[in-house]
Amino acid sequence: MEAAVQRNPSNAHSWFQLGVKQQENEREAKAIQALRRALELDPTHLPSWLALAISHTNEGNRHGSYE
Repeated sequence: MEAAVQRNPSNAHSWFQLGVKQQENEREAKAIQALRRALELDPTHLPSWLALAISHTNEGNRHGSYE
């Protein structure tokens, strides 16, 4: 997924997929960065919002989850 993002850094879906993959590998900080980038590119992508809330929850960041 990192290679896909490097090839096309303006593809929100690739950033979303990278964020989810980072979540699966328990790298929440990197997941949050990727998911925020996905939302910068496409703020209407609801799965990115949900995944971001999950990462914040996993990090114990209640405020980030609500945000």
